[in-house]
Amino acid sequence: MNEDEFRERLAAAQDNIKASPELKHRVVAEALQADAAGGENRAAQSHAAPTRRPTRRRPQPAKRAPGAAALARRWALPAAACLVAGALVVAGVPALTSALHGGSSATSSIALDEAAARCGFSVQAWASDRSTVLEPSEDDMIVFDRDLSNGMYEGERYKTEGYYTGCLFSVEGEGIARVQMNVSHGRLYRFTTELCTNEEEPEKWAEALSWKPTKRGMGTYFSTYDSVVPIGKSGGVSEGSHGKLAGVNLAKIFGSTIDVTSAEEPGIADGTTSFGLWTNDDYDEEAGVFPIDTAVDLFDGQTLTVTVTFEDGHCTTQVIELHAADMKAVSASTESLGGRQHQVVPEIVQDRGSLREGETFVHTLYGIIIETNSEPFAGDLSQANEYAANVMPAMTLDRQPIVKPAQRDGHALAVTEGARLEPGDRAFVSDEDGSTASFSLSFPAVERTRALPEALALEDVLGETDAAYANRISEQVHGYRIDEETREISDGFSFATVTMNVTNEAAEARQLPLNSERLRELGLGEFAVVDGQGNATFNALNEALYFGDGGENLKGANPCALSFEPGETKRVTIIKIVPDSVLDDPSCLFVVDVAGAGITQAFAVGAQR
Repeated sequence: MNEDEFRERLAAAQDNIKASPELKHRVVAEALQADAAGGENRAAQSHAAPTRRPTRRRPQPAKRAPGAAALARRWALPAAACLVAGALVVAGVPALTSALHGGSSATSSIALDEAAARCGFSVQAWASDRSTVLEPSEDDMIVFDRDLSNGMYEGERYKTEGYYTGCLFSVEGEGIARVQMNVSHGRLYRFTTELCTNEEEPEKWAEALSWKPTKRGMGTYFSTYDSVVPIGKSGGVSEGSHGKLAGVNLAKIFGSTIDVTSAEEPGIADGTTSFGLWTNDDYDEEAGVFPIDTAVDLFDGQTLTVTVTFEDGHCTTQVIELHAADMKAVSASTESLGGRQHQVVPEIVQDRGSLREGETFVHTLYGIIIETNSEPFAGDLSQANEYAANVMPAMTLDRQPIVKPAQRDGHALAVTEGARLEPGDRAFVSDEDGSTASFSLSFPAVERTRALPEALALEDVLGETDAAYANRISEQVHGYRIDEETREISDGFSFATVTMNVTNEAAEARQLPLNSERLRELGLGEFAVVDGQGNATFNALNEALYFGDGGENLKGANPCALSFEPGETKRVTIIKIVPDSVLDDPSCLFVVDVAGAGITQAFAVGAQR
């Protein structure tokens, strides 16, 4: 339809409706101006009325002729102009206005570049290592790769920790001042990658390496994040101009609705800040082999609504429908931080058996745009950024019993009620080469204190340089903590220092390392009580805090063993944390159970309380 034909048909149509001359003139002017623009300035338009698919469907990958989408767009505005005239005749002014602003009852999705032109922004899906933006499919699907650096807990921990799907996207456009978004299921998290050098910032890198969900909320550098994952180049770190370059993936859950400005989050407009999808809802455990895939399926059929407010004050919105599918993937370079192993191809895998050599699949999400409009954000903002200000609670560990049944080869270890083994009885120790060496043990002396023995530093006991974190864990798991100033342990527990003479009874040296016999800390002794049936119940806090001969503390050495010359005797010391309920029991024993020897020897120590 040329311009003259259009004017003639429009004039004829106007004879049958009631509209002011001003409106008629504006309608013609807008239509002709849009036709002349040829789509080049659509990104600046801010009055796109809703365009929606009334029914949901999943587009299947299909080849189409090169340039088909551009050809369709080329004729879109002239065709729309013809529809304007028809709308004037059939529906009057309200329908006319809707048609001019892009209203449609089409059943297909909206092309990505068309949506970007109408709205002035685009939603971009990122590769798993954040190195590139993924290309859309030929069917205008926004295909999400998956960053799998976050694992997934199962059971009750999944309910509290949730799953960071790794399906990342960003919002990009010129002049973005504010972004509001909502996902109809689950929550949204902000995702950034922070680079650092492990030579110039060793403490920061060390904190990143040691981060775990149980440490959430603690630390100097990453205490405000819900998830911290250190990454390196090809599994390590890359050489930079200032030492070895490393990265840290940082996630912070905001909630199902996000409302942020470019002043608060400068990276929202240039793609350096991404967002991801998180869920902790129940999933069908029988639906798939991998829980992480069935968790992703929870987003199938959900909608992601993104509204952008620009610096000049106008708003535009895109509504994206999400679907889960297997996407083809091929091997990728591991040169970037994170060591990317695969590259997603925007093509749905209909049959996994059809994949060729070198091809695999990634179960992930794709999105199709089903609506664009120029309205402000339509969702409820009262719960926006619900979790942004506070870090999620740290993951907690289950409390362990303070005593456990003593067993040998699956059978309860029985001790004759009232029996007392005298000093000088022999125990046997297996050496590294499988031979047996003979040691005699004196009756152990036990000293009980509330304060940490002088032989130990606080970090020796806690196993962490971060005493606050170590106390957090020991209190959760065992029920005690150690005061950092007084060095005293919580009520209900004591430090027990056990000292005994150990003699190597071998008459001559054998061909062993260091030409000596070696006695390991493991199994040398632990506290137990005897129940009414004569079965021993061990103290669950069996790990030694100190093991040595009064000189160097061998705890932590590999192997942790004392060396003995033939006939040599050493005064061996072991320090353990023991519940008072065990030490106070009249049946308290100190049990020697040397691994591999098959012999257990018990010393009654109840009298030494």
